[in-house]
Amino acid sequence: MIDMKYYYLFFSLKIWLSSALVTPVIFITLQQFATTGKGDLSEFAAYPFLVTLEIAFSFFTWIMFWATIELIVRLTNDRFLRKFIISFMGIILTFGTFKVYSFLDGSDSYMNFFELMVTNATMIALGSWYFNIEPKTEPKTLPDSILSTHPNENETPHQPC
Repeated sequence: MIDMKYYYLFFSLKIWLSSALVTPVIFITLQQFATTGKGDLSEFAAYPFLVTLEIAFSFFTWIMFWATIELIVRLTNDRFLRKFIISFMGIILTFGTFKVYSFLDGSDSYMNFFELMVTNATMIALGSWYFNIEPKTEPKTLPDSILSTHPNENETPHQPC
């Protein structure tokens, strides 16, 4: 079982890495549909390269995402509200990352990667809802190891009068 002090780190890591692994597949597939008549799968050879770029360019965003999750967990106890804010902040951070890189580039190049940006943001939001924000509770143990797990077997039989 994961130590509670690291639970939200792993929660954010699962979302981030899932997005980094799934987004290139969706992006390449969208590119296949956008280029009519192409239909070959050779573009999937770029998958490892795209995953590497995803991880490299989004590392600092993930750090901010993790910090945001830690803050949100401390500020609210409502599970739905937590997930909503986390997914919303994931979208904002993703769009912000693309905007920062285009600013550093000195252009609006993020618009050239609009599909990639939207796909990343969507995967972060979906991952925020898919993965559990709260740790699973420990299974209840039976108080007496002799008792059966079948409820009717633990009852004493009724004696007819």
